[in-house]
Amino acid sequence: MPVNIRSLPTRPPVDESVAGPLPMSDDFAVALGLKESSFAHIREFQANMTEEERVQYVYGRLLVRLRMEPQEQQDVILSRFTAIWLLKLLERWRASEDPGSVYSLLLPHISDNVYFQVFLASRHPAAKDMTLHYAQRLAKATWSRVEDSDMVFDACQHLSTMLVYEDSDTVLPRELTDVLIDKISAWQIAYAHLPNMAPLPRAIGLLKRQVSWVREGRKVKEHMERVLMACNKPGCTVPYVPGTDTLQQCSGCKTARYCSPEHQRQHWKTHKLFCFRPAWTED
Repeated sequence: MPVNIRSLPTRPPVDESVAGPLPMSDDFAVALGLKESSFAHIREFQANMTEEERVQYVYGRLLVRLRMEPQEQQDVILSRFTAIWLLKLLERWRASEDPGSVYSLLLPHISDNVYFQVFLASRHPAAKDMTLHYAQRLAKATWSRVEDSDMVFDACQHLSTMLVYEDSDTVLPRELTDVLIDKISAWQIAYAHLPNMAPLPRAIGLLKRQVSWVREGRKVKEHMERVLMACNKPGCTVPYVPGTDTLQQCSGCKTARYCSPEHQRQHWKTHKLFCFRPAWTED
């Protein structure tokens, strides 16, 4: 079962110069070209936008603005985006081999979302070999400038997350693993003067299948599985027990689980903010 890794926040860092209206999930979808805007001037703007401009707009403005909000507000927006738009995002991502595409750059910002976890666990065809395909693209990355450090940070964070999700000695071929270890090791040297680049040694440790990193990843994964599969009402002590599981799934989002109808009713005021029908359940 996938795991939610929250040990380090994703970046880019907050920049007050981009303060403006809070982008909603559909704003991200429109900016990514996943949805057509209702406004003619925005459709024209999107049609004439270069890939570099799209990256700057989504990664350098919308995400930065979103990160100014409290974590719960960010989670509401990214939960809706992931539930509704993940399949279309992955279509665009798979169509591009560029590790710096806007679609690839966005993945690290949703991979800790509960809907992303549930999607990976669903065995949907679009989830197949995601770790392999992401690693193949990352191996082609040529980031080297100081201003590229955010992309390096996010990419290594996402790779680490995916390697924990798919805890296996065979998820990546040996040749690809060696290329990534060399590349990330070079980045670790190049960005040694920057603070908070912890995803780099983590990614290297997981790629090498070092015992300490693998053990820690499995502990986190097991803990998060218990949290994800347990009753969603805060304070409930009913555990998730594999083999004797009696918890019921929310019929709306197919994600939250409850030990009783009473706890589901009590939690609805909060849960309704995060309750979205995932697109992959409608195939």
